[in-house]
Amino acid sequence: MWHTIGKAVIDNNLKPDKIRSFAVAIEVEPSDLATAILFTEKYPNLDDFPHDKTISWSQIVEVFNAQIKETKI
Repeated sequence: MWHTIGKAVIDNNLKPDKIRSFAVAIEVEPSDLATAILFTEKYPNLDDFPHDKTISWSQIVEVFNAQIKETKI
């Protein structure tokens, strides 16, 4: 679901100043929406994400945040 939401935002060129309003409209946390966008940008093809399909969103957020921290070091 999150990858689909991120893809929809990217495909429709949602402006950054509208992300918070969009998150409120679809009743998700703005931080989750921002992470979904970044996740989809990094893995445009969900099959390229190196985990099985049973992974939860909170696990994806943890993995993604760890990857971000590694690249900033």
